[in-house]
Amino acid sequence: MAAPVPVRGLLLGKNPAHLQACIDTAAPDCEFVRKASSVDDAKKALSALLNGKEIQFVAMGGGFTMADFEELHQGNAASIPWYRPETTKPGYDGPPMTGPPSPETVASKLRKGLDEHVEDMKAGKGAGEVWYF
Repeated sequence: MAAPVPVRGLLLGKNPAHLQACIDTAAPDCEFVRKASSVDDAKKALSALLNGKEIQFVAMGGGFTMADFEELHQGNAASIPWYRPETTKPGYDGPPMTGPPSPETVASKLRKGLDEHVEDMKAGKGAGEVWYF
């Protein structure tokens, strides 16, 4: 029996430990085909990956601002679902961040969000959605 085909994504994050924890935790259902730590690198990666239809989602860490998100989430980039930390959700009224969370916390929350929507992404659903983890 063949192994299940993972959904493929682009991981955007500024903390190397967070990036690695997310990559390690996403398998086997999800695979990050590329990562980027700056807006410029993210633009280049999005352009290449979306034109080749190589990714089905983008996961963006909390180190990116709302302005960064709005700059990147345009045109073709809005044709697939995006994941953002719950603390970046407009109207977020939870506890304030006192510093970056641990890599394990970030990876666990993202994994939970991926699990919630992986079947939708495999079915090609979620276009234009922003899902918070």
